[in-house]
Amino acid sequence: FSRQYNFDYGSLSLPPGENASFLSVETLPGNYVVDVYLNNQLKETTELYFKSMTQTLEPCLTKEKLIKYGIAIQELHGLQFDNEQCVLLEHSPLKYTYNAANQSLLLNAPSKILSPIDSEIADENIWDDGINAFLLNYRANYLHSKVGGEDSYFGQIQPGFNFGPWRLRNLSSWQNLSSEKKFESAYIYAER
Repeated sequence: FSRQYNFDYGSLSLPPGENASFLSVETLPGNYVVDVYLNNQLKETTELYFKSMTQTLEPCLTKEKLIKYGIAIQELHGLQFDNEQCVLLEHSPLKYTYNAANQSLLLNAPSKILSPIDSEIADENIWDDGINAFLLNYRANYLHSKVGGEDSYFGQIQPGFNFGPWRLRNLSSWQNLSSEKKFESAYIYAER
């Protein structure tokens, strides 16, 4: 974390006007790790690209970032974006303050452009399907009874498959008790 210090430039005994160059230190354009707040609520700590404007730096906020921060999807159609897919903040209802000293970006948005908060589920447009994968969980037991001389077997498998947004799951078991063999599938389902 960084702290902001105040310094009395008068103690340097510089000629009048010379200390102005110390006060006008600018942050250069580039990528910076910042805490992003929307209406005083921390949304994430992330690396953002800041581009140079006339007197200040402006964050590059993409559609995906705006949705992630809680801007309603239907409101994005009214916003203008540049060739880098960054929203043109000067033509939007979003206001921002970038504080380089404490590495924070404060965004202020009117409530009319925010998504209604119905649950803790993220907007479907920013979901990540993950990778295609095969999953397998298993359990096996063997029991030998010295009294009756019988052997018992039990096996259970839980295969699964992820393909894009689809998830396929199954639970099946097999048992052999006193020469009685039994196989059953407890469930199988696919979901998206």
